Amino acid sequence: MNEEHSKLPEIPWPQQGDTVFSSDGDWRMNACLYFHRSDWNAYATSYKDAADALVERVAANRHQLDTMVYPITFLYRHYIELRLKEVIQEGTKLLGTTPPKKLLKEHLIVPLWDHCRNLLQQIWPKGPQCDLDAVANCIHQFAAVDPIAQVFRYPTDQKGNPHLSQFTQVNVSNLAEVISRIAGLLDGASSGISAYLDEKEEMDSSYNPEA
Repeated sequence: MNEEHSKLPEIPWPQQGDTVFSSDGDWRMNACLYFHRSDWNAYATSYKDAADALVERVAANRHQLDTMVYPITFLYRHYIELRLKEVIQEGTKLLGTTPPKKLLKEHLIVPLWDHCRNLLQQIWPKGPQCDLDAVANCIHQFAAVDPIAQVFRYPTDQKGNPHLSQFTQVNVSNLAEVISRIAGLLDGASSGISAYLDEKEEMDSSYNPEA
């Protein structure tokens, strides 16, 4: 019996003096927070990257697929929300308009997308509307299932009713592929707006009204 007990995995246990946020230990594992404190682009990208990594993990070993689907879907939804908010903030800056402060504090991705789309149409008036329609369709589908970013965070609503009762299966590979296509447009828009802002800043700094 002693030999059998010795083969059991050691269970981690709380220790006096544990520190949740520390920079001690292996310095190579210290994540630097000061680089991206106010960087919406970095936050959005990191949530999608994390979801992509989880998809790769369950594709290689599917025994956790039925539980990993929840954080994967939540991370993808949060990526969409953050990217829309980032594009709105940078897009309004480029156009010199006022950002919708109340909307930016909420988690409703359909109104966020509607505002974002309006900005993109102003910035690229000749852009293909069918691409925007395709993104709109997917965002409406996402919002129909998870309107306020709660469904994949908790198993029940505030009244105790189970979430996702209308679904029995979700293909995680398909989810990742669809999100990657949405990201192609949204990330491209973000990069394009960033380039325009850099050009605008350069022109403003070189402009001399007295010349």
